[in-house]
Amino acid sequence: RISPEKGTHLAIEVAQAAEATRPREALQLYVRRVERLIEQRGRDNYQTACQHLLRVRHLYQQLGEAQAWQQYLAKLQEQHKSLRALKEEMGKAKLVSG
Repeated sequence: RISPEKGTHLAIEVAQAAEATRPREALQLYVRRVERLIEQRGRDNYQTACQHLLRVRHLYQQLGEAQAWQQYLAKLQEQHKSLRALKEEMGKAKLVSG
């Protein structure tokens, strides 16, 4: 049986391995992880989520879907607009301006 922490690490390893050959699947894995991290709250989780979001942005760009990235980012910001620390971490990671 795999512990939740080990399972999370494994999912990210799979996402990283899938980036080159299966970018859409990698994207889905990263997005699920980002959303779980945000739900768990805490600045450390937001920082990790932002690192994954940088990969998500890269994958959307690689797929030629910059508009889909902007829509996803806007949706994420709207859903979590009350989380000041998340907004700050997104700014530090240069995912958003401000």
